[in-house]
Amino acid sequence: MKLEKPDKIPALKLKDLENKELDLSQYKGKKVLLSFFRDVNCPYTNLWVEGLNMHREYFEQNNLEIIGVFNSSKDEIENSRIKERLYYPVVPDSDLSLYKKFGIEEIEEGKRKVTPKVKDILKLLVSGKIFMQTKSNILPAEFLIDENQRVYKAHYGTNFSDHIDKKEIIRWIKPKKI
Repeated sequence: MKLEKPDKIPALKLKDLENKELDLSQYKGKKVLLSFFRDVNCPYTNLWVEGLNMHREYFEQNNLEIIGVFNSSKDEIENSRIKERLYYPVVPDSDLSLYKKFGIEEIEEGKRKVTPKVKDILKLLVSGKIFMQTKSNILPAEFLIDENQRVYKAHYGTNFSDHIDKKEIIRWIKPKKI
């Protein structure tokens, strides 16, 4: 079942990469970006991580909590080039159980839709930060979760590079005062 505004997020107790329990209820009173990535070797995942990192200081100054869920095993994340760039709690979900709870879909093999961002991907390839292999047919998704643990915005990607607009995240965490 897909979530939408103002649904309450499911009560979940997860294990992060360090095997620490991550209880979503511990984030009550905080704004959270819950980001469902594809697998760690997906170039579009790597672009999204880089885009989030560009705003890291702003997100931290404005108390935005980020939780990342990856369609990869703990070992795949630990051994990936992306790991060193993840500054927030990360949850491995190689069996897609969390993706299914949030209504996130896979694309059938013959129906992949990709929006090429060739120039950006080439930069990451040349820098050695990513590989060009991916095993996943899962689409990305992001959820902006308010202080009351309700969905403020649910963004379900329609292709592998379709993520919520970072400007929307910025406006949400610090709206203009009238």
